[in-house]
Amino acid sequence: IISDYANEKICDLVKEEAIDYSMRLFEYFSSLKIEYKTVEKNVYEFNFHCSFSNQKRIEKLLEKIAKEDLKEFLEKADDFKTAKEYIVFLENNINPINQIIQKKLEKIQKPFNIIGAQLQFDPKLEKKYFHLKMQINDQKNLKQLTKALEQFNYQDIDDLWNGHFDV
Repeated sequence: IISDYANEKICDLVKEEAIDYSMRLFEYFSSLKIEYKTVEKNVYEFNFHCSFSNQKRIEKLLEKIAKEDLKEFLEKADDFKTAKEYIVFLENNINPINQIIQKKLEKIQKPFNIIGAQLQFDPKLEKKYFHLKMQINDQKNLKQLTKALEQFNYQDIDDLWNGHFDV
């Protein structure tokens, strides 16, 4: 029982009568004769540790694979040591263009990574921007960053976002 004007009396009454109220509610719903559909879920077991969120991610990816290919993809799970590696494998097979995009992003990021800087792109790659992050503790770091920025060609990012890359 829920009341907008709860006070100690109603709380005590509900507490005292809780079992009776529960039984009445159960009897009422039992009398409705509602048929519930059960959904059969596949339970997959892997040789690597799999957190709940990784398990769900893998299940969603496996749902996208054609039924006739599913057994083959499940057998290949044994080749991986971590859930993350298997997820990347599944994602690359479901959408092979992702791997090409990742390689292009790594190529763009490489000069910055060498000097200890990071280019962080929108995680879903929906928006064309990046954050440049670098710890600077002397003049040498500034010179390295300046050199990397001078060699940086923003047109590479434009090309990537406009779908102009080698397939």
